[in-house]
Amino acid sequence: MHRKGKILALSIFILLFNLSAQAQSSEVVDQIVAVVNDHVILKSEVDQRVYEYMQGTESDVFEEELWYQVLESLVDNYVLVEKARIDSVVVGDEEVNRQLDQRINQLVQRAGGEEELEQSFGSTILEIKAEYRNIFRQDMLVERTRQQKVAEINITRPEVNEF
Repeated sequence: MHRKGKILALSIFILLFNLSAQAQSSEVVDQIVAVVNDHVILKSEVDQRVYEYMQGTESDVFEEELWYQVLESLVDNYVLVEKARIDSVVVGDEEVNRQLDQRINQLVQRAGGEEELEQSFGSTILEIKAEYRNIFRQDMLVERTRQQKVAEINITRPEVNEF
């Protein structure tokens, strides 16, 4: 019995030591900031979009309000992506590739060449395209869904006057 007690105490000590070591060595890599159906929005995704926005506007000033606006925009987009799925809205691969190529060409011109763009992203143009293809597809689905919903709206002159 005495030996079992020592083994139990040793086992508990080892377990506590391992848990303590894991707690000290673990760090938060990312956080879930929102969930829309089965789409998880990570803090890093919002941060990346804010960074891209700031680069596009060449602004150096970060504002917390901007971060929350980007988060809200991502939530809205995922809601519309889900609506597009329900409504069977489709965007073809050729369309996505064409839009992606246009955007890459704009970035190449802005950066001053392909090599400069690859250096600023830290990856090749093919890797950049692969990384952003799904984002472009989602953005195009959102835009197409918005267009369909706006096309369904009919406002008459009497309604405008009444408003």
